Amino acid sequence: MALRYKVDESEFVELDETQQGFYRQEGNVFVLDVDGFQDNEALTLKAKVEQLLTEKKEAERKSREIEESARREVEEKAKSAGDFEQLYKSLSQKYESLESEYTGLQGEIKKGSVMNEATRIANSMTRDTARAKLLTEKLAARLSVTDDGIKVLDQSGSLTVSSLDELTHQIKTEYPFLVDGSQASGGAAQGSKAGGSDLKQVTRTEFDTMDQFTRSEFVRTGGKISDD
Repeated sequence: MALRYKVDESEFVELDETQQGFYRQEGNVFVLDVDGFQDNEALTLKAKVEQLLTEKKEAERKSREIEESARREVEEKAKSAGDFEQLYKSLSQKYESLESEYTGLQGEIKKGSVMNEATRIANSMTRDTARAKLLTEKLAARLSVTDDGIKVLDQSGSLTVSSLDELTHQIKTEYPFLVDGSQASGGAAQGSKAGGSDLKQVTRTEFDTMDQFTRSEFVRTGGKISDD
């Protein structure tokens, strides 16, 4: 009788001792103790296990690839966001710098326009360089550049509707001693000349309101001070 590869306990006890010597116990069954031999069930099971292990390794590999791809994507987005933020910050700083430079340039242009106009008017009022310089300062303080051109300001710096001619007349009235051929309001024309210049006369109060340079120029040009 041929020996079966696997028998249960009841079948095992029916075998003679010689036949039992060919078996080894595995749990509740007995299998032939033959090196290098496996039954079909064992082979199938082994193949299934190997397949599952291969599938598991493949799944783990794909999972790692997905995680790595996701990590790189997050890093790229973060890098892109950081680059954009840095670029935006750099452009903002550059824009602010250009805007400040432009504002400063506009201010210089306006100042130059005011000084040119003030100098033009001052030179029409006197040929004396020192007096023209002082008149230019007085006129420039009363001028401003707007979208509509050069406009006249009042004493407090607010825009007015006065014309340049009206400002010129006002400056001549306030500082007659700086204008060629002028006489101070209320003063009598002097019959004599001092160094070829007309004598000017202002009150003590008017003299006290002048700045130091204007006082010096007034005195230098032969101006006279009268009591109030």
